[in-house]
Amino acid sequence: MPKLPPEIWLNIAKNLSKQELRRHIGLNRIFLNVVLDRQWKHMRFSTAHLLYHDLERISDPFIAKRIETMHITLYIECKYSWKRRFKSIGSFCMHFRDTTVVRDAIGFMRKRPAKAPFVDVVNTLHAITPLLLNIRDITIMTSYGLSYSISYPLLRNLLSSFSGSSGSSLRRLSLEGTLDEFSTLLGSNPTFNNLEELNLVFKETHSLSDSNWDINLLISIVTPFINCLCYHLQVLSIKSYFALNLSEFFTTLTLFPILWKLDVRTAFHKTLQYPLSMITFIANHSDTLRDLGLPMIPFQRFSPDMEHHEALMEWLVLLVADDKCLAQLQCLEIYPTKTVMGLDILLACIRRASNSLREINIRGRFFSPHETCLILDTLSHCDNLQSLGFNTCRLEIQLFDALAAKLPHVERIVMMIDNDFQEDQSRGISPSFPEALQERQYISWNLKHLQVKPKGALLDTNILYALARSIPSLRFLGENGVGRSDTRV
Repeated sequence: MPKLPPEIWLNIAKNLSKQELRRHIGLNRIFLNVVLDRQWKHMRFSTAHLLYHDLERISDPFIAKRIETMHITLYIECKYSWKRRFKSIGSFCMHFRDTTVVRDAIGFMRKRPAKAPFVDVVNTLHAITPLLLNIRDITIMTSYGLSYSISYPLLRNLLSSFSGSSGSSLRRLSLEGTLDEFSTLLGSNPTFNNLEELNLVFKETHSLSDSNWDINLLISIVTPFINCLCYHLQVLSIKSYFALNLSEFFTTLTLFPILWKLDVRTAFHKTLQYPLSMITFIANHSDTLRDLGLPMIPFQRFSPDMEHHEALMEWLVLLVADDKCLAQLQCLEIYPTKTVMGLDILLACIRRASNSLREINIRGRFFSPHETCLILDTLSHCDNLQSLGFNTCRLEIQLFDALAAKLPHVERIVMMIDNDFQEDQSRGISPSFPEALQERQYISWNLKHLQVKPKGALLDTNILYALARSIPSLRFLGENGVGRSDTRV
């Protein structure tokens, strides 16, 4: 074996495929470490399906120090008796009238690795937290099957155990569960002194607790935990799967000096209450806030009730009325509603952030060609704009002409086309678009990433080829691509 510096061996190992790397695992220690790092760097498991063998491996300090991301689903599997399993497999195998198949199936079930019970998994997690020296991202999701009398006592100090020696390296924490489960996980007052990103997902409680009880848990347990992170928290995301009143929540939140991203797109599921306190919170953080995801109406295809749109529109009007809001945004995701004033609100938001806006994603509403032209006229004043996502009712050659002329510096565009032309012939792709596109050459356009997605359909391959020929700067073209980028100062 040639004598090479460790840096060269490391560079060789990192560029090998998974299969090639495994074949050379015994070559030297560098190859061994690269294989183990790839295998254990990201760990995702459910407490109902973890084997004893896996518990032993992650309890080894040689393995534990390699874990950087851990995704835990707290779940207790329903137990079925051996007799019930035997009958199920026996009846399946007897269908073939083959005793050999029956014997092999029963032998396989008896020899399969044993799953670790919930108690052992949680106790092991408590024990190994001092060994997780490089953990940076933890996600804890709760699922059905957790018992208040059995599971909750075991989970009470789970987060606190992570806030010890491993808590100093933790940068991102995601929690998903009911407010009762949040009360259990946060009741021990865990502290994370270097946490930068916090994602919270609230699920509807399984019990018959009223809304006042949920608000009390939110204010007394969740809010103090978030406020303790105020001096180092940079990203905050709130999501709710049920009608949760967040008015007092935003009122009791403190000031976060370096908060640069706030995502509340899905924080108001099944509710018409958009709190004024959230506008105050956004205004108070206008000096540092650069990335903002505003509320949207989930499942709006199945709930066309305009009452939801009117409620969100009124809240957006009050948001735009505050001069502090949106002034220094670089990334904006907005649902302008289907109301008459929705377009005016959108244009006002763009004008407010025109000096700094780099990325905007306009969700939900399909705009007519005239409305799209107004949006592009307003965006043409955003000199720093690099990424645009929007929906339009009609794909015409005039749209691409306007995009190339008014947004020549934009590098990424994602557009969805309304393909419901059966109800309205003015929607969808214009019949003359493919032929007109053949005659275009957008030489001065700097576009590198383009996605054109007809709603509920696939874009014709000939159109894709025509787009590639007409826009020489393109590096990616298709219907599936990357999501939003995290752009910050």
